[in-house]
Amino acid sequence: MAEYVIMIRYAILPPHAPSSAVSNFDSLRAHIIQIFCDEYRRLSGNSLDEVENWIMPVAARKLCADAISEEEKMLLLAEIRSRL
Repeated sequence: MAEYVIMIRYAILPPHAPSSAVSNFDSLRAHIIQIFCDEYRRLSGNSLDEVENWIMPVAARKLCADAISEEEKMLLLAEIRSRL
């Protein structure tokens, strides 16, 4: 679950993506995450507090992933620093 939240919250679309697609995706990020989280809670019975505890470690792990942009790395670092 935390992996999905990090992926959607901080994903950077490719530079060749149409600006309208980027704008649409950016405007829908929070809504997509909210729908997913609501469904996750409904099906699992787990609270989002349990997921929040995993955001920082998942963000740190993602920093080591290949093929993420410098912009995404900066966003992940900001997330990690805000939670320290």
